[in-house]
Amino acid sequence: MSSTARPIRWKVKKIFRTGALRMSWLRQNTLSLLNYRFPYLQRLSVYQQKWTAKQLLRDYHVPNITERQFIDRHFKTDLPYKLFTKKDKALLPPIQSTMFGELERRVDCVVFRSHFARSIWEARHLVRYGHVQVNGEKSLYPARRLEDGDIITVSPHVIPTLKSPKTKKDRKDKALTFNKIVALRLKQVKEKHMELEAKGLNRAATEENQTKERKQTEQKKPEENQEEPVKWTKSADAKVSDATKENDTSKELSDGVNEQKEPVDESSFDEKKEKAKIVADLLKEEPKNDLKGKHFNYIPYMSPWMFIPTYLEVDYATCSTVFLRSPLPQPKRMEIPSPYGPTYHLLAYEWYSSIKKSQTKTPLLPQIVISGQAVKLKPKFDQMVRRERKNRQSKDKAVEKEIEDLQLQSLKLKYQARSFLDQKYLTSNGPKNEKLIQDIITITSPSQL
Repeated sequence: MSSTARPIRWKVKKIFRTGALRMSWLRQNTLSLLNYRFPYLQRLSVYQQKWTAKQLLRDYHVPNITERQFIDRHFKTDLPYKLFTKKDKALLPPIQSTMFGELERRVDCVVFRSHFARSIWEARHLVRYGHVQVNGEKSLYPARRLEDGDIITVSPHVIPTLKSPKTKKDRKDKALTFNKIVALRLKQVKEKHMELEAKGLNRAATEENQTKERKQTEQKKPEENQEEPVKWTKSADAKVSDATKENDTSKELSDGVNEQKEPVDESSFDEKKEKAKIVADLLKEEPKNDLKGKHFNYIPYMSPWMFIPTYLEVDYATCSTVFLRSPLPQPKRMEIPSPYGPTYHLLAYEWYSSIKKSQTKTPLLPQIVISGQAVKLKPKFDQMVRRERKNRQSKDKAVEKEIEDLQLQSLKLKYQARSFLDQKYLTSNGPKNEKLIQDIITITSPSQL
């Protein structure tokens, strides 16, 4: 094989087929949109026109599900229609442009249309991993059908256009501020610890002094320890007051130390543990705002897709969307975003509607019975026999209806004749004219008519 030979294309697995437009912000898709050339449908046959339109629209609108799922779940032959004036009807695109209206009700499609995901596959991924909520409840099914007024919220840390600062300066500033706060609080804790240590040392010194004084008093002679009568003088009074003051101060110190349940030592203070406690407290004190520190991150080649459909209400401050209604045909425009015109939608609708009709089950016909036996005929003869029997049944029904009408007419004539004769002949002549009445009744009978 020569070196100039062309590579075999079918062996190379590609994400994007050449010339196919997708629901994605990627560079390949925008380039294919820029260089796209629409096919010239007039040169093709009717079948080829339907096939190409179906293929192009399926690449864009139905890339994340199979064709069978689309026909069974999301395709409907009965399309919505709104009454307009004659002028508006002339300006309306064909009703088939709303063929993909049911797809726009899917959760993954709404997430992509609201600019919370870069592609329809990424939106499906977000829904499957529980980052999307519908009316405050987590939904894990991308094919969930939304109702009018449903609220869809997406967690901000997943949205590609919202990101925390990436520059080194911003990160350093953020870390420095946090570390400064931690250092200040740790310093305050150390100072408190030192104060408590100082109080504990003072208490130990006072206790040692008291024990020394007790020992000295015990070692003295009993003669010296005998109490002598003390005469009242100003100096004696001053000595008593000083002694009471010293006792009060010692009691206050002992009370202040006894208030602490656990004595503090140098070995009990651990910097690592105290620092971990301070960090945990700081994280609890911070308000839970997911958008704090986030900013808009521009993604290249995203500008062609930055539009919001009329049936959605998007709020970027809360990362939520409200689904207002299903898309409808409007004068001079299509509400469903699509790179292809209404003629492509019309051709694709004809293609899918023919498949839908072929899949619908026809009711079973009764068996043909000839001379008491059920017979299975060829399709052509089966249709002929059924048609003849249907015509025969319709004729028999028509004859039966004519007979019923004649019977009703005869009854009416009988009633009229009896009423006429009762009024005139029976009153004047009596029972002589009974034969005449019977003759009139026989004449008006349905057999004579």
